Amino acid sequence: MRLNFTYEGQFYSAFTVEDALTVGVPVLVLAGAAAEQVQKGIDAAVAQARARNATRIDGQDAMYLLKANEAERYITAGSPADASDYVLLKAEAEALQITPQAQANRVIEARDAWLAVAARIEAARIGGKASLAELTTVEAVVAAGELVTAELDAI
Repeated sequence: MRLNFTYEGQFYSAFTVEDALTVGVPVLVLAGAAAEQVQKGIDAAVAQARARNATRIDGQDAMYLLKANEAERYITAGSPADASDYVLLKAEAEALQITPQAQANRVIEARDAWLAVAARIEAARIGGKASLAELTTVEAVVAAGELVTAELDAI
C-alpha cells in the first residue's frame, strides 16, 4: 500500500509503509493515512451498493424522492379519483395502464424496500468509518476496511 501523508510539516506522496517506517514516520501517522485511503474505498463501495439497489442513473434518486412524496400526498388526500394534481403519479399510472392508487402503492412499497436497504448501507458506512479511528496499525486499518467493503459488496 502506498500512502500520502503529512509528517512534521512535510507532505509525503506514494510512500510505502516500509519506506516511511525506515525514515522514522510513526506508525500512528501511517495508520491515519491508511484510514483516509480506506475511507475513500468504503465510500466507493457505498456508491456501488446504492447503484446496485436503487439506481445508476444521475438524478434518478431525486425523481424517486419526488415520486414518493407525491404518492404520500395522494394517499393522505384520500386517493382522489381526479389525480391531475399528482402529475408524476398520474403519468406513470397511465403509462402502466393501472390506477393512480395502484401506482401510489407501488411507489410506497419500492420506497419502503429501499429504506430498509439504505439503512443497512448507512450502518455499514458509518460504523465502518468509525471503527477505523480506534486502530493503530496500517494492517489493522486495511483489514477492517476489507471487512466493511465485503459487507457492502454483499448488500
